[in-house]
Amino acid sequence: MNVRKIFSMKNLTAAVLYGGGLFGMHVALLIAVILYIPSRAATMPFRAGVLIVSIWAIVFAISKGFAFYKGKLWIALAVFWAFYGLSIFMEPMFMLQQSRMNYSLYAFGICAIPTCGFLISTNRSNLQSGLIWLFAGAFVAGALSIALYGNASLHGSGRAKGGDFIGDFVAIGPLLLSYAGSSLVVLGSYWAFVRESLPSVMIRYTIAGVFVAIGAYLMALGASRGPVIAVFIPCALFMVCRVKKASDIIMLIVSSVILVGMGFVLLFFADMMGSALVMRLKSLMHIQETYMSGGVGIGRIIVYQEAFKQFLGNPILGNGLYCRAVLSYPHNFILEAYMTTGVFGGTAFLIYFSTCVSRAIKIIRHFPVYSWVSLFFLHYAVYCQFSSGIIMNHYFWYSSAMVIAVYEFASKERPLIRRRQYVR
Repeated sequence: MNVRKIFSMKNLTAAVLYGGGLFGMHVALLIAVILYIPSRAATMPFRAGVLIVSIWAIVFAISKGFAFYKGKLWIALAVFWAFYGLSIFMEPMFMLQQSRMNYSLYAFGICAIPTCGFLISTNRSNLQSGLIWLFAGAFVAGALSIALYGNASLHGSGRAKGGDFIGDFVAIGPLLLSYAGSSLVVLGSYWAFVRESLPSVMIRYTIAGVFVAIGAYLMALGASRGPVIAVFIPCALFMVCRVKKASDIIMLIVSSVILVGMGFVLLFFADMMGSALVMRLKSLMHIQETYMSGGVGIGRIIVYQEAFKQFLGNPILGNGLYCRAVLSYPHNFILEAYMTTGVFGGTAFLIYFSTCVSRAIKIIRHFPVYSWVSLFFLHYAVYCQFSSGIIMNHYFWYSSAMVIAVYEFASKERPLIRRRQYVR
């Protein structure tokens, strides 16, 4: 074992970005619960560390002249974040829910700059070690969550409740718990369905089983509907994209049966635990009730309508950092982008979002060994259409950068592969 290589700056950068950046926030919150301290005492050092390492990765790559993505999506990112920064300073002081400094730190310190760090530092060698660090971080987050919340009583509300207040909220809420679980299920699905992930079938299915089991348990504890959708859509899309010839249709049918079977097993055990997940999923069949009186008492359709009206108030430069009528984010990134940054910033975000989705699908079809990146991104791409805000969901931004970078270096390698096959 090359100890020097393990602790080299390049490998440590991958460890912080992939192991810490993608699941470190969840672990930091859990550490706050364990130590019974305000969450900021644990999350601030984590966020500062990711930011510092990201800046280091950017400066190091540029100074050494390393090859990294230099395409036009940089323009879309720059335009969107420029308009978002403008919207922070355009918002009247009396309408701000936090200080301008806090909004700026979230937007640029947590999202924009680390996204550039991921985009620049994601290459073939970093991705190989990054995958190990990512799954290590995911396992620690899942195991700690079960250790702290696994014995939660689900009777009454049918969901694991949050913890205590110590200055600010220190515990993991049910929604965050559910999405941590759904991300583990999606990552486990990669090992279950991608033969190229590992040569050993036994090891592959063991890893898949562990991650799916932990993730499903957390989803049952949180009993949120969005994470179920965020698992189903990427996995279904993954299986459809893998069909290239007639014989693949059989695999599609088998995989679909397995996916549906896993869903029924999850619902069965969730019901046995006393989770409200089954009941909450059944409510989706009542369309009017779900959208007009669901969520936090105000339906999503009403939130979307109010956000659109707010956008029309200033469609050029945007009109507010949050939906003022409901004092919350619109719970849809595309709508929020247009509402906050106007038609130019919103269109830049839409171009970025749609291109990342397109490239994630192409990675699944042509570069299956890297499809864990696509599954992870698509999971959060679905998530951001139903929950959270643009500057609150750094997972979406980091995973989107990974998709862009992976597609860039993988697509350059593909012509070489084809040429070798032709020569043979």
